[in-house]
Amino acid sequence: MYATHRPLEAISHCELFGFNFDTSPLHGQRVDPAKFDREFRNGIYHVHMKDATLNLDGVSGIFASRLNFGRPAQGRVLRSLSHGGLNFKEIVRTLNRIGYRDLFPSSGRIAGWTTKRGRPRPAGSPSTWTPSRPVRRPTPPLRSEAHLL
Repeated sequence: MYATHRPLEAISHCELFGFNFDTSPLHGQRVDPAKFDREFRNGIYHVHMKDATLNLDGVSGIFASRLNFGRPAQGRVLRSLSHGGLNFKEIVRTLNRIGYRDLFPSSGRIAGWTTKRGRPRPAGSPSTWTPSRPVRRPTPPLRSEAHLL
């Protein structure tokens, strides 16, 4: 988390910059996701829930993303929520405490699991969603300020 402060300071904590809070990469780096949420509570703009187990055997590593999912050489193996090493009760409680009110999508990229056999979308359910918090998009610079970029 220490390195996360540097870019925020470089942009003077600009509100246009926020985080996609993704749980499993933090777990792979041994960062407590709930502490990350508390520390950067005003910058969590999206949440992506993924659980993982760490399989660090002295040969495998957490940066094996180019390998196919589920290979023994991967040190971080994605799992279904609550079947890995993350404490999702604490993560969700913390997100509630800091006021995050949007969706918690989860990943379908799990070893041995295919989304093709998943349940069909319920009839009448929306295919898109609208975030409860306004999406902040940068304002294009004025012509007179374009040279400053």
